[in-house]
Amino acid sequence: MTRRYVSRTLVGGLVAAIAAAGAFGPGACPAAAQAALLVGGGGVAGNQIPNAAHVGSLGYNALVGIGFDLPFIPLAFRVDGQFDQWASPAGLYRFRVLSGTANVVYFIPTAVLQPYVVAGTGYYHLIPRRNGIDTPSNGLGVNAGVGVKAGLGALGVFGEWRYHYIPNTGAGHTSYAPFTFGVSF
Repeated sequence: MTRRYVSRTLVGGLVAAIAAAGAFGPGACPAAAQAALLVGGGGVAGNQIPNAAHVGSLGYNALVGIGFDLPFIPLAFRVDGQFDQWASPAGLYRFRVLSGTANVVYFIPTAVLQPYVVAGTGYYHLIPRRNGIDTPSNGLGVNAGVGVKAGLGALGVFGEWRYHYIPNTGAGHTSYAPFTFGVSF
């Protein structure tokens, strides 16, 4: 073996290792935009709704969305549809929220887990029920939160908490803060 051959082999191997670490390593930014489907569920405390504080029970949520990771930068755009519900133990009061939101996600580059900040705006359809009578209302609102994602590329798991605020919903405003756990693929 010549010295030149060894040098070229070492340099070639080093370049290949750096390229692989950049392409597949934690916190890597994709070279092309990637889409991921998100499916999740979670819960929320009923006492977080100011105009329905007497609910006093845990609720649940379901989330379906699609995210688009931007190439070379730790940003993504996400569109979510979410269903949230709380109900009183006796069933006399129920509160449902159907929402569609558009969000920007900023991923914080780290070694193993990817923490992120999410914020956006959306349309909310609120359906409170008292004594069997629904009184629906609609409104534009905002949301912001934090989360963490683990996985490789689009395939992974996530957990997040988001605060939703909908002004002027009949009795003032509505706000709630569900936690959601899910998978992306």
